[in-house]
Amino acid sequence: MDSIIGGLSNLRVDTVLSAVDKYVPGAQSKIKNFADKAKAYVNNVSELEMKVLEATNHEPWGPHGSAMAEITNSSFSSEGFYQIMGVADQRLSEGPDNWRLVYKTLLLLEYMLKHGPLTVGEALGSYSRLSQLERLRDRFEFKDPAGRDQGINVRQRAGAIVVLLNDREKLREERDKAAKNKSKYTGVSSSAARYGGFEGSSSSGGKYGGFEGGSSSSGRYGGFEGGRSSSTAYGG
Repeated sequence: MDSIIGGLSNLRVDTVLSAVDKYVPGAQSKIKNFADKAKAYVNNVSELEMKVLEATNHEPWGPHGSAMAEITNSSFSSEGFYQIMGVADQRLSEGPDNWRLVYKTLLLLEYMLKHGPLTVGEALGSYSRLSQLERLRDRFEFKDPAGRDQGINVRQRAGAIVVLLNDREKLREERDKAAKNKSKYTGVSSSAARYGGFEGSSSSGGKYGGFEGGSSSSGRYGGFEGGRSSSTAYGG
């Protein structure tokens, strides 16, 4: 009996979840999402932080356009921006097994870069964050149990963001397109949508220059991976 218990204790959490998924399709992502929500509740995250967590969860779909738009709208306030980037920073530090968290976070950040305040580009263009994006573009590797290269999803999305950050003209064009499309449906002028910044603030200053996005976010939002995640509060 002791040998059986010892063997079970040595099993990786993701190995057990993969085995469960074979018999109950979709169970793995549901269990991981439940774990994320439970740990987020314990850590007393805000409603906005929870929305970002849910938009960048383990489900094999999304984030939906409506969710990204709602989150992006919240980024026009300094407090909202701080909370969003705090979650995003932690998600981007996840290990390869949690590739979907990283991928969906990149999708959200690319959307915010095109539709959100100019401070998104300033924050992502900081040395630490840009370096992180370049590492994801060049080095992120993960193959699922079927041998599919899922890491390519992360590499391509990170690469697309780096291109926009390094090519101001291209980024301006993408923001113009987004602003024009937004004005068609909301009546907001394209210039307001394009040049929007924080409410009541002309600049983010140096507050968002570091990769952590603020010490209070560190370790609060990580994925459920059985100990390999870089996060502390959500390491599984």
